[in-house]
Amino acid sequence: MKTTKKFNKALALFNANKLAEAGKALQKITSAERQNIDAWQLLGMTEARLGRFDRAANCFRTILSMIPGSADAHYYLGAALEAQYLYPEAIREYEATLKIQAANIKALYNLGNIYTAQGLLEKAEEYYRGALQYNPEYFEALNNLGGVLKTLSRFEPALHCFQKALIIRPGDTGVLTNLGNTYHLLEEYDQAEKYYREAISANGGMAEAYCGLSGVFYKQGRVDEALKLLADGRELLPDDDSIVASQATIYESAGRYDAAYSVLREVLNSDSGSADIAVAFAKIARHMKLENEAVELLEKCLKENISASERMRISFLLGKLYDGLKQYDKAYDRYYKANELKPYRLDRNRTVEKFDRLISVFNSDLLSSLGNSGNKSDKPVFVVGMPRSGTSLVEQILSSHPQVFGAGELMDVGMIIASMHGLPESGKDYPYCILDIRPEQLAEFSDRYKGKIDSLAPNAERVIDKMPGNFPHLGLIELMFPGARIIHCVRNQLDNCLSCYFTDFLGYHPYAYNQADLGFYYCQYLRLMKHWEEVIRLPVYTVEYENLVANQEEISREMVDFCGLDWDERCLQFHKTKRLVKTASYDQVRRPMYKSAIGRSEPYRDKMSALVNALEKCSQ
Repeated sequence: MKTTKKFNKALALFNANKLAEAGKALQKITSAERQNIDAWQLLGMTEARLGRFDRAANCFRTILSMIPGSADAHYYLGAALEAQYLYPEAIREYEATLKIQAANIKALYNLGNIYTAQGLLEKAEEYYRGALQYNPEYFEALNNLGGVLKTLSRFEPALHCFQKALIIRPGDTGVLTNLGNTYHLLEEYDQAEKYYREAISANGGMAEAYCGLSGVFYKQGRVDEALKLLADGRELLPDDDSIVASQATIYESAGRYDAAYSVLREVLNSDSGSADIAVAFAKIARHMKLENEAVELLEKCLKENISASERMRISFLLGKLYDGLKQYDKAYDRYYKANELKPYRLDRNRTVEKFDRLISVFNSDLLSSLGNSGNKSDKPVFVVGMPRSGTSLVEQILSSHPQVFGAGELMDVGMIIASMHGLPESGKDYPYCILDIRPEQLAEFSDRYKGKIDSLAPNAERVIDKMPGNFPHLGLIELMFPGARIIHCVRNQLDNCLSCYFTDFLGYHPYAYNQADLGFYYCQYLRLMKHWEEVIRLPVYTVEYENLVANQEEISREMVDFCGLDWDERCLQFHKTKRLVKTASYDQVRRPMYKSAIGRSEPYRDKMSALVNALEKCSQ
């Protein structure tokens, strides 16, 4: 049989998905004809389809040894390397592809996926947009770009991507759920409910949509509806443990630990529980005095074939459990492995450039020239600082006052900034667009924020926005609200940074998962706060966490007075205040003031040399 006929037969086997037979036929051809490029390429594709990516890579390397300028070979080699998580090598091959074929949208898309996996989301955005430049209807690129923008809290462009993807594929459950998730984060609960319900209807039962919608109901105080929805979902999807875990999580978040344990017990006893069940059980274990049982279950899960994200979640929880059991070596080992699995890493150059731009733009002259353009209301109180510095505690104390409403971590300042990019009169990105902003535009942005907090608490004298990440935006906040107040929360540097390192943040915190990066970012935070101290005119009250714990009534009285309010004794009983806390500190603020978080870093000091060395540079 001639080679052409043999190749055509192998191709037919490949197209019929008879991959093992195709592979054997192609190996014979390539052994007989080492220069047969078509056979090598098809063999590489066959090996990849069989999941033998190392063999596939060798086939494409063979082609490149004969034709170094083959864009296809570079692309397919990149794909084989990506499948083996060899990201640096895969990036090199995709970049080689683009040098030959700049419009190769699959290479651009795959680079976006790799940078997403590595947590380099700005780079991922660049490549997804590159693919969409050549094909604006590229569904997968639109959906993934939307996911990146959502993670970066750039919600308006994320929604635009998802809406466009939905036009291309109406009724796609993944996109509908992404829309629900985005509106959920924006706390636009009616819209979130709409899209979650569409996802449930389109799919006939999608666990993520059930869980997302139940979360919306819970945050609206519709706890019974949330639990009923999950019960309905459990009937439709009896084998999906994520729904059971969501039921337990709602009970746990409401402080109903016995009910949470009751929901989990049946699955725990069946030996069929998943990582979701183990995680839900671990969250209630301390309250049930079942820490050792939770540790045993989580360690067992780590021995199973679970995803990297599940392994990360479990490792964070094991770290917390071992820490509570005072098994500090084991705790640190699990925390370290959890942080290594986080897909985000800090881009230090971008961080410095971002803070440099803010310092350059928001100087005394600018603040003076636009100082009377915003909304004159004294209703907003912004609580800022590093995460895990005591912001939730401060908010809980103040929110116990009858004239104060705790709004939690509002995303509205960030959304206003996102909408400022490329203002028509300027065409510049934030913060440079502020240099050209008109007073009436600034007033419009201010009124938008004021309208939001008025809708949340129309009768409150003060509304607390405790988004810690608003600290870079104090210059803009002064322009928007010259009558606002700032409470700056600080804590022992090592304790604060270690607490960040030990936290499985839900949002995008790329600085938090590497000790050296964390110390570097903390120094940049101090640098920017020093600038604000020198230029802003807003009243700023600094709360030292350790001082607040040691002198609860004195500092609480000072905070209330700073807010321009009369003292109320209920602020001392903050742990009895019934309100939803949505941050990582939701459990801590239910307890009376405690001192155990002071000196948090002491048991781990010998393991923190990278962090200590980085923090020492703050004073240099």
